[in-house]
Amino acid sequence: MNDAFKQALISVLREQLQAKKTIELDGLGSFKSIHIKQYQKPEPDGRVVLMPPIDYVLFTPEKK
Repeated sequence: MNDAFKQALISVLREQLQAKKTIELDGLGSFKSIHIKQYQKPEPDGRVVLMPPIDYVLFTPEKK
């Protein structure tokens, strides 16, 4: 793969994931953007910690 192709692929992947779309690549798998809302997490000492929202990418390999 040449650098121009890699940059173009990364650009398209980033754009589609920011739009919350699932991307499927034949022979590789799929990429999906996941959003976790803000939540409260109890600590063992009794404190409650506010966890910030987070976005991440889930990759699922294609089954053969």
